Amino acid sequence: INPLYSRVYDSLANIYYQNGNYEEALGVLADGQKANPADEKIKELYKNHCFVYLADALSRSTELFMSHRDKEAILALENALSRCPCNAFAYYTLGYFYYSNRNYDFAEMNLNRSIAYDPKFHYAYRLLSDIYLEKKNIEKAVFFAREAAALDSSDASNYHHLGLLLMRMERYAEALIYLKKAVSLSPNNAEYIYSLGSTYRDNKMFKEAIAEYNKLSVLKNDYLNLHNDLADIYVLSGLPDQASAQYRKEIQYCQEKLKNSPNDPALLNNYAHALNGIGQSNKALEITKA
Repeated sequence: INPLYSRVYDSLANIYYQNGNYEEALGVLADGQKANPADEKIKELYKNHCFVYLADALSRSTELFMSHRDKEAILALENALSRCPCNAFAYYTLGYFYYSNRNYDFAEMNLNRSIAYDPKFHYAYRLLSDIYLEKKNIEKAVFFAREAAALDSSDASNYHHLGLLLMRMERYAEALIYLKKAVSLSPNNAEYIYSLGSTYRDNKMFKEAIAEYNKLSVLKNDYLNLHNDLADIYVLSGLPDQASAQYRKEIQYCQEKLKNSPNDPALLNNYAHALNGIGQSNKALEITKA
């Protein structure tokens, strides 16, 4: 009767909304916006319904994704974003779905859309860093890792990620800055301590490396590679007795673990390395050949 009467669209959209028919509600409000382009109330209602609609789509698509129905998850979220292209988290999630399927170009496209809607959405920068790492573009990976760390300075994982990237580029002094920040924010994280110790080692700062590895041995004495790495540093530092003690700890650890995983390549390599370290090179050779 009166297509300019905004309360008609509002009431009809609410009926659909209360019955969980979010697409129909959006359709009604879209019609309302066309009929009343200057009506701020309808614009606000459309925005609010979009939020609910996308929240529902995110829930459904995530459930599909967790059930390994990736194509359906991607389609559901793409359809929702075609109706409501205004949510940074939704674009980030879609980017993550594509990233998990190794479709890095589509992942990158959606993450850039996420940033376009919210330039401070640090999760998108971090995932872009991971994408460029997969693409072997370390410089860009570092750039986006820096952005993520700058936007969320409370997240230790951002500093750890950036430190590892710099370590790969052999920029050890700079890597140490960020890895130390990661450990200071998360002092009981075994992975962060190990990374810091390894960077000290690669930078030939053996005293500092030993200190970090010793911290790790108190926190998690069975951390993979710990005793071999510590032994190697003692060898380089001219401390053969301490090195031998660490190699023997690694041997004991590997022997115990190999009972349940006799063909584990990482365990076998570590076992052979430790045996070689205490002079049992023939036995080490047999293991590597096997």
